[in-house]
Amino acid sequence: MKGGIVFGSLLIVVALVPMILGYREFRTQRESEGWPSVLGQIVSSNVQSESIGTTGGVRWRYEVDYVYLVNGVEYSAKWSNTSSTRQHAVETVQSQYPEGRPARSTMLYKR
Repeated sequence: MKGGIVFGSLLIVVALVPMILGYREFRTQRESEGWPSVLGQIVSSNVQSESIGTTGGVRWRYEVDYVYLVNGVEYSAKWSNTSSTRQHAVETVQSQYPEGRPARSTMLYKR
C-alpha cells in the first residue's frame, strides 16, 4: 500500500513538471505578443558540426545572424539551435533562413 502511494505521488510530480514548464513558456509567449516588431535582415546563415564526448558522435547546429534598426540604432543578434544529431534535419531548417532574407518574426524587442 505504501509503495502505491509513493508511486502515485511520483506520477503526479512527473505530470506537473511539464505542465508548469509549458505554462511558463505560454506566459512568455503571450507577454511578447504585445512587444513591437521591426523588420530586420539576415546577414549570415550556416550549419556547423561539433563533437559529442569521446564516442565520436556529432551534433549539428545552425546559426542565423541578423541585424535590425530601432529608432535609428542598429542592433545585431544571433539565433541558433544545437539539438539535432541529424545533419539533414538541421540543414532543412537552416535553409529557410537564407542570407539577405527579410525577417520580421525574430526581430522582437521590449521597450
